[in-house]
Amino acid sequence: MYFSGNNRTGKHHSGKDSGHNLLGFTTLIQPSKKSVQAHYQSLDQWIERFNGGSQIPLIKKLNSIIRGWCNYYSPYNSSKIFGKLNYLLWNRLWRWGKRRHPNKGKKWVKKRYWKSINNDNWVFSSSREGKNPFRLLKHTELPAGVKYAKVKGELSPYNGDELYWSQRLGEKYKTIDPQKARLLKKQKGKCQHCGMNFKPKEQLEKHHIKYKSKGGNNFDQNLALVHLHCHDQLHSLETLDKFQRETNKLMGTHWRWEEDMIIIPIR
Repeated sequence: MYFSGNNRTGKHHSGKDSGHNLLGFTTLIQPSKKSVQAHYQSLDQWIERFNGGSQIPLIKKLNSIIRGWCNYYSPYNSSKIFGKLNYLLWNRLWRWGKRRHPNKGKKWVKKRYWKSINNDNWVFSSSREGKNPFRLLKHTELPAGVKYAKVKGELSPYNGDELYWSQRLGEKYKTIDPQKARLLKKQKGKCQHCGMNFKPKEQLEKHHIKYKSKGGNNFDQNLALVHLHCHDQLHSLETLDKFQRETNKLMGTHWRWEEDMIIIPIR
């Protein structure tokens, strides 16, 4: 990040010194050129890796990078930088598409890799008939200039005011992940697995109640919000249960489980 001072402004937007005197300018904080270049190089490298690959895994990988970088810089004056990165990324993907199909025209390439979604005719998106397509996030779709919300009075995550902190967490996730915000409200700020309240710095995971491999979906009704370590425990239990079922099929009934150990009686 770098600080861009001496931006002249009127009295209503002017910064103030320690004595609350108007300074006549405001200080802007923006992503540094080095950070922007590193972010674009990361995107460029992944696009290069997928020169011969499918569009869908490329979109998934780029979305995770874009979402993480933009969320980090969301509290700052990043909107112009986000717009610039939109153009740079579009230009890079256009070269990617042309390189994959050197004998095709521009209209064919555009129709193959870009779709019209919500009045935007240039959405880098897969074509999955009958389903929602995978689409690439644009940097400008993520919020910029988000102000930190001050904590009320002397409240802390450990003072027992669970309602306040669960509501605060919900507000935080409204812009980053609206679905997590809805699940937080539905679960009243508590983990579905252990029943403990979420704390502000804890990592939250969405757990599929019915696994996607068994026909589950990503709708709110099929998701539960859990701690990261609880999510690991749930999948560990699922793995153990699957192993026990497979063992039952192979070894028959002349054995039993005791504290996760196989006991075979001596005949």
